[in-house]
Amino acid sequence: MKIFLFVLNSFLISTLLCLLVKKVCYKVGFLDIPNKRSSHIKPTALSGGIGFLTSFFMILVVIFWGELNLYSWIFLSIFCLAGISLFDDVRPLSSSIRFALQILVASILYFEGFALKSIDIPGLIIPLDAGLSLIATVFFILSLINIYNFMDGIDGYAAGTGICFCLFFSAAFYAFGDTNSSLVCLVLASTLCGFLVFNFPKASLFMGDVGSATLGCIFAILSIKFTQLPISSIKGYSNSIVVPMIVLGVFILDASTTLLIRAYKKEKFWKPHRSHFYQKLNRINWTHKKIISIEYLHTLFNCLIAFIWILGDFQIQVLCILIFVIVFLLKFSYIQKKFNKKELV
Repeated sequence: MKIFLFVLNSFLISTLLCLLVKKVCYKVGFLDIPNKRSSHIKPTALSGGIGFLTSFFMILVVIFWGELNLYSWIFLSIFCLAGISLFDDVRPLSSSIRFALQILVASILYFEGFALKSIDIPGLIIPLDAGLSLIATVFFILSLINIYNFMDGIDGYAAGTGICFCLFFSAAFYAFGDTNSSLVCLVLASTLCGFLVFNFPKASLFMGDVGSATLGCIFAILSIKFTQLPISSIKGYSNSIVVPMIVLGVFILDASTTLLIRAYKKEKFWKPHRSHFYQKLNRINWTHKKIISIEYLHTLFNCLIAFIWILGDFQIQVLCILIFVIVFLLKFSYIQKKFNKKELV
């Protein structure tokens, strides 16, 4: 009953706060004005992330009231990132300053215990010493922060897939006996549902960098936390970093593939663009609802693959990777073919 109340209240508070943020944004003119890169056609309220993140942290404070001192640096790090990203929404920072501040946040989280100690792949465990662990952890957190930011480009995409991620992580943490982390994921999912009320196509509120970058950081923390779960009592389960990477694969592979293609073409891949595969679908006049329907289904499919991985032996895990990669290749090939055909017309 208590869990239900936490989830319900987080949804209601998020919905109300997002509505308030939306009204304030329209009143003061804090809007995302469409340009040649935009997928929307009218000015839309920005920084809805303030609403769902405020709800999220309000509920966490209630849940962990007696242990707040244990999480103070974690909360402070995420607040700092949210503040940096909000400032970037208002007055864009240079990429060097933004990355430097993000690296600082990731480093703090590393020293607070969110560290990748090894890279586990089928049949092989690669231990990381302190130096490599720091580099791998900072790189992973920094990557998810920016990937989530890059991929938040159409209505309902980042929020809807984020809900899928949260529900998977919640189930995974619960299965491994970490009920606190499971509850955190449920609360985050319900706050995102509150935001999605205004962000589902056609959106009247965007989450902005404050929402997308911070959400990416939270998912990085949850991913690393997953790798640290004790598995001695659940023989045969795998808590490899590969699992969250599969679950987050729709974003990770789209962003990574696009970056590599742009780098190969000697384009400034760190600059804003419209080359992501979901953007190409939008450029050939697919509706936002149609695009996110496919992406939601693909994310749910990846969650299934990740679940099978957790339970599977070496052969099953190798098969999971093959299926995961083949599905992406087929999807990306289809999208690129459709896009090229449209461009030639």
